[in-house]
Amino acid sequence: MCSRLNALLDGYVEQDGLSYALTITRDGATLFERTCGVADPDTGSPLTSRSAFNLASVTKPFTALCVMQLKQQGLVDYDTDIRVWLPEVPGGALAVRHLLTHTSGLPEYFELYRRARSADETLRNRGVLELIRLERPERKFAPGDAFEYCNTNYILLALIVEAASGQPLADYIVPNVIVPSGMADAFPFMYGQAERPGMVRGFDVLPDGGHRRKELDAMDGVFGDGNLYGSIADLRSWAEALASGRLLDPALLRDAFEPFRLNSGQLSYYGLGWRIDPQEGFPWHSGSWAGSRNYVRYGRGSDFNVFLLSNSSFARRSELVGELNEYLASA
Repeated sequence: MCSRLNALLDGYVEQDGLSYALTITRDGATLFERTCGVADPDTGSPLTSRSAFNLASVTKPFTALCVMQLKQQGLVDYDTDIRVWLPEVPGGALAVRHLLTHTSGLPEYFELYRRARSADETLRNRGVLELIRLERPERKFAPGDAFEYCNTNYILLALIVEAASGQPLADYIVPNVIVPSGMADAFPFMYGQAERPGMVRGFDVLPDGGHRRKELDAMDGVFGDGNLYGSIADLRSWAEALASGRLLDPALLRDAFEPFRLNSGQLSYYGLGWRIDPQEGFPWHSGSWAGSRNYVRYGRGSDFNVFLLSNSSFARRSELVGELNEYLASA
């Protein structure tokens, strides 16, 4: 496995300047692990398996997990109208399940922020809710009619976790997910907070071979759709904790990997915080933000886990992921 994967990765390093950390595990064993590149292009500090990347939208499975934990505790029901916790949301009924599966019809909060707020005004989760209350955006479709990936859904889920648990999601996730998973390098991080030592910085690779750092901005004061940081070592520990049942009853976790049936009867291959491969059935998620280009495939305790974290604005991530999955299908 190692020689073939090393040759594949070397090609992307040479052609794209790929800076990354990758690990592949199965049945608790690490089958392949490699890091290559820099954690910060300004200092040249090298990446390691313990380097904490911006996970970007790979945060979403973590947010969904927190909602599922509250479901297990009887504090949240997937089919309850979200206005039980968030009465400020205008419009008709909208279930928690519609947020989890991106079938709410809500628009992206990015659009509302750029239209209604100053670019230097730090946006927080409550600020997203306030924008929705004030702007009263039309829904793009009736809940359950269609799938449309939308970050607004996961900010509202973060606020539901806060309302149901009494803690902001960034506080809840630490003792309930990060610590019991043994994620020693992981932490929530929002714009305006003091930077953590060793944080991986995203960057662009310039045509002349140089680098330009990609910075967070005032829209990164939110948490739930992104802004969790973690290493490939963390993701390996998290997958093992999920598979062991330490974080959630296995029967409840299985629900996360079921396609959602739209109102038309058609299947949407996004479950509760996870995309689902329509051919092979494995759950996965990607994330892209501020130079980060990430991919996670979860093996559910018996299949391959793949954790690919990159910080060099890697445009050909989908091509590399396709080659990795094709290789694993024949392994």
